[in-house]
Amino acid sequence: MKEATQKKRGSVKEIQISRGKGIPRETLREGFFQRDFGLAGDAHSGPGDKQVTLFGIEGREKLSESSQEGLCFRRFVPTLTTEGINLYKFPAGTSLKIGDSIQEISRVGKRCYPECVLVKSKTPCIMPREVVFTRVIESGKVQVGDTIEVIIN
Repeated sequence: MKEATQKKRGSVKEIQISRGKGIPRETLREGFFQRDFGLAGDAHSGPGDKQVTLFGIEGREKLSESSQEGLCFRRFVPTLTTEGINLYKFPAGTSLKIGDSIQEISRVGKRCYPECVLVKSKTPCIMPREVVFTRVIESGKVQVGDTIEVIIN
């Protein structure tokens, strides 16, 4: 599908924060996304190309419909759950306005856990294709329900 025909707007369905590695994530109503870091206070944020993790609710629904449950279904929790936009169809370098922040897609796809039953059985999984990582380019507040808009340069 060409970018010109892809949906360029979606919304933030959920915001999750981990106050420490190994500690279950908490759901937030809003969060502050800090330039060159990610979600303020999140143990998984920091400099680099994986500051924020995004995954569509549509992808989560596909995982729940699968006859086999991979490890990601229980282990993986994105920082932002999106709705109504397939961000994975946009290339790295694409800018997004999410709430008051500006973020740039830095990577598309997440490595699977080698011990996952899906990997071992060579069953296709959507995680390597549909998870998106961003870098925060411009700090700003993001709230559940905020619009996600692709910025055309």
